[in-house]
Amino acid sequence: MSTSDGVRTALVFPGQGAQKAGMGGAWRDTASWPLVAEISEHTGVDVGELLLTADDDTLRRTDLAQLAVFGYQVIVHQEAAAAGLLGEVAACAGHSLGEYTALYAAGALPLADAARLVAARGRATRRCADRSPGTMAAVVRLDAEAVDALTGRVRAEGPDVWLANINAPGNLVVSGTAEGVDRFAALAPEGGGKVVRLAVGGAFHSPLMADAADELRAALATVEFAPAHTPVVANVDARPHRGGERWRDRELAQLTSPVRWEECVRTLADELGCARFVELGPGRQLTGMIRRIAKGAATVPVESPAALTARTTPRRPPTRERKEPPMADATAALDLDELRTFVAEVLDVEEEEVTDEADFVKDLGVDSLMALEVMVELEKKYAVKLEEKEMKSITTLRKVYDLLAAKLEK
Repeated sequence: MSTSDGVRTALVFPGQGAQKAGMGGAWRDTASWPLVAEISEHTGVDVGELLLTADDDTLRRTDLAQLAVFGYQVIVHQEAAAAGLLGEVAACAGHSLGEYTALYAAGALPLADAARLVAARGRATRRCADRSPGTMAAVVRLDAEAVDALTGRVRAEGPDVWLANINAPGNLVVSGTAEGVDRFAALAPEGGGKVVRLAVGGAFHSPLMADAADELRAALATVEFAPAHTPVVANVDARPHRGGERWRDRELAQLTSPVRWEECVRTLADELGCARFVELGPGRQLTGMIRRIAKGAATVPVESPAALTARTTPRRPPTRERKEPPMADATAALDLDELRTFVAEVLDVEEEEVTDEADFVKDLGVDSLMALEVMVELEKKYAVKLEEKEMKSITTLRKVYDLLAAKLEK
């Protein structure tokens, strides 16, 4: 079924962190599964094993995680195209690692070259993280200017930390040494900010990845980018690029520069006229961010064959403005069904999927950053404050309900 209807579509691809054990199982019997063997041949890594049998600990290894996410996205892209879901593709973009899948989908790179680059990037970033240990943390309630200033203040004291991801309004990520991130976390509350540490093994998108850029340079020199292709909006400058060899410089800079995702989405929506965003999984890492940036745009996350079947038409018309749920009366009794409706709206899932015990990450395909979005929205809706430990522990509707009920009783 075609879904173009004249609506300009952006294809968007999430990055590392969206992976989970067994995520490829649902796609194993699809016509696109043989692409996994092709990617494995190009990279010398059994990507099928990563998608089917690797456990979560294995998939936390940076080089393997990047290949697994890339392989998954290639399959989903092929299946979505065959199902007629993609429509009139005006541009592509990817978050961090996802930019490589975007380049492949846009026709900038053939599959073999894209796969080899992803493998080289994964090896380079892993080795660099081993040599220069670091970590990352999500930041809410501060804008990019405030975070940039605060990281500069920390660096002036000695520890290293930088602004690494500008994902959406109120959704930022910092990257640096453990000491630098801890110092930033200690200072952020002075300006009303809240910091939640992420389970990552490196200071990605920061100058601590300089050695990885040096290593990746050799791999980039072996490939040729198409002189003309579907526009890809780059992380480093949030500008649309339609071809040329400058992609080598952009991908090297991407390793040590912030991901300007919020600006990328605005470019796609405002400058390129994209009113429909198709996120090609795993997970729904980008959908919530996009809905907060390009309000009124249709969002179409495709994280499973069932989702592909259900989403052969846009979920909501692109001209319809999303209405924010009304603020709750903090003194009113907490209603579980109202809470379920609200969480489903924020996560962009069907309400019946949000059962009392469904894990946001494991069962609903939501990554840790998107789960954080839920917590931020719950704080606003119910006028409560959640601590970092609480944000990490409330992973199901029942846990959310119990925590909110306890806070609202006080």
